[in-house]
Amino acid sequence: ECQRNCKRNDEEIKSFISATAASGGILMFSDKLRLLDDEQRKLLSYMFPINKQAATPLDFTTSYIPGILDCGVKDKTRTVVLINWHDEEKVMGYDADGCHAYEFWSGKYLGVVNGRYESKIAPHCCEVLHFTEAGAPITVVGSENTLVPSALQSLEGDSLRVTFAKKGERLVVRADSITAPGCDVESIAEGLFRLT
Repeated sequence: ECQRNCKRNDEEIKSFISATAASGGILMFSDKLRLLDDEQRKLLSYMFPINKQAATPLDFTTSYIPGILDCGVKDKTRTVVLINWHDEEKVMGYDADGCHAYEFWSGKYLGVVNGRYESKIAPHCCEVLHFTEAGAPITVVGSENTLVPSALQSLEGDSLRVTFAKKGERLVVRADSITAPGCDVESIAEGLFRLT
């Protein structure tokens, strides 16, 4: 009988999943999938569709383990992963002036960044940030179920056209109002909508 003796807490597991999603390329699981519970399988699903572009480490010269990983821009969204591998809290950041900021794990829209985005990251924890340029009257600002989103969006006049990357994908959209034929639309805050 195979046993699964995981010594990592939930936040550390999220950090490893985020690092794996940022690595680009092949995913390999060593866990016995039948031993994972529903929540653990859900965490693994966030890595799909697979990010095929390896992230660029932005702190490679100042840290022996890179923790600021730029996954690049897919369509209009840049994904940046901040991972604090250390045993004490650390302030980490990214220059994202004039961009909408959405943090994946908390599901929070953080507003428009003026200058540099900075956050205190607890030991062994991470943030996965989706940055989208502000200015358009309607735009996708993040994904609720894909770490490195790859949904395509285009603005046609006052209409946003979105091509979802996976079945059941949930995107967060910043707009004054929205109609989306063929999608479930839910208002989640003033000016923020969830499209499924």
